[in-house]
Amino acid sequence: MMIRICFVAFLLLWPLTVCGQHDGARNAVRKIADGEFDQVETALKNEEKPFAGEAESAFVQMLSLLAQDQPAAALIKARAAVDAGLPFERLLAGPRSQLAKLNELPEFQAWQKELAPDVLVHGPMVGQVSDSGAAIWVRTSRAATVSVTGDFEAQPQTTTEESDFTTVVSLAGLQPSREYPYTVLIDDEKVAEGIVRTVPSPQTGGKFVVGFGGGAGYVPAKERIWDTILKFEPHAFLMLGDNVYIDQPKRSLTQQYCYYRRQSRPEWKRLTARTSIFSIWDDHDFGTD
Repeated sequence: MMIRICFVAFLLLWPLTVCGQHDGARNAVRKIADGEFDQVETALKNEEKPFAGEAESAFVQMLSLLAQDQPAAALIKARAAVDAGLPFERLLAGPRSQLAKLNELPEFQAWQKELAPDVLVHGPMVGQVSDSGAAIWVRTSRAATVSVTGDFEAQPQTTTEESDFTTVVSLAGLQPSREYPYTVLIDDEKVAEGIVRTVPSPQTGGKFVVGFGGGAGYVPAKERIWDTILKFEPHAFLMLGDNVYIDQPKRSLTQQYCYYRRQSRPEWKRLTARTSIFSIWDDHDFGTD
């Protein structure tokens, strides 16, 4: 049997920060997690650390006020964050235990009703792509039924509080080396679109592109790197570690904050809707540096 060599092109992810990946907003959230509220503003204003933007600063100040049981003052900061460009969906995505007192305010609920934000807060993210199948991951703002439609087989799934309102819809019956447009529906309402591109069959081989990189610190001005990667149309992207900078593995507040803000970035969402994402962890993802 003739074996065809598979050619793979690699894309290097440039460093997303210049002076370190521990940005001020992330460090300030660590202070909140530790109950050191008097140090939050100092961490946010640390000129030696990358600046995560005015919207993130207001969001973190909101988290600090909520942790100190000041929801009315937190609402003011939430409005400032949205005015500075923060997607309203961030106020629903989480960390949910921290946001509960904000979400329960009648004034917040009226604001939410006025803006009518998307139920889809994170995703879609393509993963587990092979020559015959794939999977689509999403997070919603509430319990919902998620369907993915296209030229394939897929069973609807539900998001629940127990799963942090996430679910994975598996796609089956795909053919090698093909593009499959898909549509995501939440409670039968269309919310997003994307493309799954299957890899070549192991029996025939073929060409495909794989991007990879690590050390993805968070600086809004440099989040455009995800759009740059997307222009190369990689079949897959491998996160090599330090995918976010937590360094506080026993504090769920810090973990969720770091992941949710990246998952909310429109550049990241454009990449993940069309590119199969794989990842491994390094020290900043689960350890203490």
